Order: sequence, then structure tokens, then C-alpha cells
Amino acid sequence: MAESHYAKMRSKVRIKTDLKAHCFIKNEEAQPIECTVIDLSTAGAGVVFQHNGKIGIGDSVAINIFLPNTILHVAVRAEIRWLRRRAKDMMCGTQFQEALSERMFNQLIKKTP
Repeated sequence: MAESHYAKMRSKVRIKTDLKAHCFIKNEEAQPIECTVIDLSTAGAGVVFQHNGKIGIGDSVAINIFLPNTILHVAVRAEIRWLRRRAKDMMCGTQFQEALSERMFNQLIKKTP
């Protein structure tokens, strides 16, 4: 049996990070929600954020991930694949709609190409 496209993308190596980001939830308030990218691959990210509205698996989000030590950011669109509501925040796994390039991925995790 062939491996699914999502399974192939999820198998990409995830790197632990602590990157600041802004998350925009489709069909929600226009204000960004501050969040932290806790792990990253070229195909997706683990994100922790506070959110008082409704969000669910399958929702679309736009995430601006800030390059370390700069005011520049990488904008990605993603889909929520799983989420875990906790007492003070929410942790979710996202799958990018388009994979990050290796160069951009390396810049985000502070590796030189």
C-alpha cells in the first residue's frame, strides 16, 4: 500500500524551535494572535498560542514566522491537523499548504545554507 501524501510530509525531520510568530485565523478577528513555533519542518510546524475563539481541526490559518534577530518574517498558510487545548493556551500541529524551501527553513533555524 502506498504511503499517503500527508504521511510523507509529516515524516520530514522536525527541529525544536522557539520562534515568535503571529497567527491569523480565517474568518476570525483581523488582529493577529501572538504565538510561538515550538517545532518546525519544511512541511509543517507545532504552534502554541492563546485563543479565546473557536478553532478546529481542518481550519485554515496564516502564520507569519519571524526570522530570529530581525523584523523580517516568513508568511505561510497552513491547515490545523490536530490540537490540544490546555489550561492557559492551545497547542496545535499544522501542515503547510506549500512546503518551505530548504534555504528558508535553514534561515529560520539559524543554519547557514
